[in-house]
Amino acid sequence: MKLLCHGGFRGVTFLLRREGDDQFLDVAEAPKDAEATFSVHQPGNYSCSYRTHEAGAPSEPSATVTVEELEAPLPPTLSFLGESAGVLPRGAGANLLCVAPLSGVEFQLRQGEEELPVPRSSSSPDSISFQLNAVALGNAVSTPAAIGCVPSKPGPLTVHLPSCC
Repeated sequence: MKLLCHGGFRGVTFLLRREGDDQFLDVAEAPKDAEATFSVHQPGNYSCSYRTHEAGAPSEPSATVTVEELEAPLPPTLSFLGESAGVLPRGAGANLLCVAPLSGVEFQLRQGEEELPVPRSSSSPDSISFQLNAVALGNAVSTPAAIGCVPSKPGPLTVHLPSCC
């Protein structure tokens, strides 16, 4: 999560404090701006101050901002790329896009309890594309199946079998 501190002057040093800590948690110089951004990774009550020079006393702290930890992360979304529905003819492939509300997460494509070992690619820390093809799918989804990127809600994927003789 990012916290943005605004000051009254340009060229100040911003100081981030978490309630209960004796020292400032982080320091950011803003030589050309009147604001600084801090990354926080733990829950707590945060405030910021600024000082105009290194030996100067910090300003009064800002209002406190509370950062809470979620009990469980929000689920990612799973969608078909270039497909209007999750129905594939036998032997066809599809690209699935899994997007997480957080970045830097680990993605898995699962059918039920099993991870599907399919090719994947990503150019962003919060999304991944899974390439489903006939070889990767095999007989794993020869009937309607639920496919999901962990921990999303599974979405249906149906592979149509040819009519029997």
